[in-house]
Amino acid sequence: MTVVTVDVEGSGLGSVRVVLGPVALPRKAGVLLDAEPWPDWVPAGVYPAHAVAGRLARAGRSVVAVACPALVSPARSMLALGVGRALADRRAADGAGPAPVVVCGVRPHCAWHVGVVILPHPVTIHAPGGPQYRVVWEILDCDRAPDWAAVLRPAGVWPVAA
Repeated sequence: MTVVTVDVEGSGLGSVRVVLGPVALPRKAGVLLDAEPWPDWVPAGVYPAHAVAGRLARAGRSVVAVACPALVSPARSMLALGVGRALADRRAADGAGPAPVVVCGVRPHCAWHVGVVILPHPVTIHAPGGPQYRVVWEILDCDRAPDWAAVLRPAGVWPVAA
């Protein structure tokens, strides 16, 4: 298992430890649900992974659900799980309650017309070989996106028109 420190830019989380353990994911689309000691795998079947992840998270199966499209990198999925856990913890500490967080390690193939907003979270990974930069994508329902705007804004920063 590899333990790295991750900074999610603009979130106010600070450095977060993430365990990138070796995990073998099936080649087909599915969802990783946050569970202890190891995440659960739910196959997506004929449905898109992001749709299944959203349904499972809204049903209360897990606070963090990671959409895993077919042939996705297991390391990126585990990174997305770690970032999703950190986002969920931060939002619960801010008083937002235990709202589900749906993330994806790669840009999901969904668009506004299916009722979701895709929010990128730039991530800096501090690994022994030097820093690496990735993006973890959060998938929000369109009706929840305005409510999250205040939570997603970095602390003490106000939007400025350019």
